[in-house]
Amino acid sequence: MLRCVPSSGSLIAFAFLGTFCCCAVLLAQISGDRFFEQPSSPGRWKERGAEAEPTAQAIRLREGMLLTDAVGHFETPAEGPVFVDAAGRRLTGLENLNLQRITRHLRAADTAADIQWKISGTVTEFEGRNFILIERAVYLPPRS
Repeated sequence: MLRCVPSSGSLIAFAFLGTFCCCAVLLAQISGDRFFEQPSSPGRWKERGAEAEPTAQAIRLREGMLLTDAVGHFETPAEGPVFVDAAGRRLTGLENLNLQRITRHLRAADTAADIQWKISGTVTEFEGRNFILIERAVYLPPRS
């Protein structure tokens, strides 16, 4: 009968490899590598590991972020509707049925910038610009 018994050298190597992997995971979590997470308050984003809110200069959002209940208005330049939130971030709308409905409403309005919207959607990036695929848009009537 042939039995395989690991040598003490292979056991030490295996234990070292396991310890190394655990340390690598811990270092990644506490290092300066930052990534984004969805915040608990709607319409706002925070960077995991950062205490301060992002400034208007930190305009570019990361691919795949979910923007939830962000309040702002649409501008209508030649390249298509652009959503501008309260922090001044500009997100060009990607064409879908929701954007078509928003565009129809903006064309009927006198001034598009006066109409406030609450939108939710997925952020994308292309050539240093942000875009949003709008999944939900709610018209906010003017306050009296």
